[in-house]
This record gives sequence, C-alpha cells and structure tokens, in this order.
Amino acid sequence: MEFCCLASGSKGNAYYIKSNDTEVLVDNGLSVADIENRLKKIGKDAKNIKAIFLTHEHSDHIAGVVGFCFKYGAKLFVHQRTKLSIEFMLEKIADKIVTFGLSDFYFESFTVSPFMLSHDAVFPVGFSFYS
Repeated sequence: MEFCCLASGSKGNAYYIKSNDTEVLVDNGLSVADIENRLKKIGKDAKNIKAIFLTHEHSDHIAGVVGFCFKYGAKLFVHQRTKLSIEFMLEKIADKIVTFGLSDFYFESFTVSPFMLSHDAVFPVGFSFYS
C-alpha cells in the first residue's frame, strides 16, 4: 500500500492512498489544478483516482471535491449525515455520491472501516484502509 500526504492544514487537506490498482484520495481541499500538480510531483496521474473519501464538510477538506469528481468521474464517499449538510453543493455530481454509515464496506481492492471522530463538524469520521 502507498500513502502520501498531499496537503495538511487550514489552506487544504488531501491524502493519496494506493493499493494494487486502486488509487483514492481522502479529502480534497485543494483546487483541481493544485491536486493535479501535487499528484504529478509524486509520479501519479489524477485520472487514475477512482474515489474521494470525505472526512467532514469543512472547506479545507472539500473545496476541490466537486470539481475533481466532475472532471475525472471519481466517486465521492460521504457519511449520510455529512451529505445532508452539504447536499446543496453536490447537485453537479449527484450520480457519483456513495453514502455510508459506520460499518465496514468495500471499494475495489480496499476494505474501508469508518470511525467517529471528535471535531466541530456535523459528523466527522476517520478511515482505516485495509488491503
């Protein structure tokens, strides 16, 4: 499994994870151009990102999500309660959204285990990824 922090901080958060042939992001608080450039710097191509897993609705975690999913066709995994809080901004990618609860689920070569976090957001979650 590969992991790289592409951005972390109040100006944007994004994390890259790869297992076998599955490449995903956790959050994307950067512009599409910024995430493309940061992926390129680590030898990755944005067109290979199959999904974004959203931890919570703060702008430094979601700023680039809609544009990226729209441009590249990536799925957006979002907790059902978080989705309700930002549904107005997701209309453009409604067909790409997958909601989840707190049970383990599968995506391509990953088993994903979401868990609750303490944060000033609607329903913040973290993820454990297993391959």
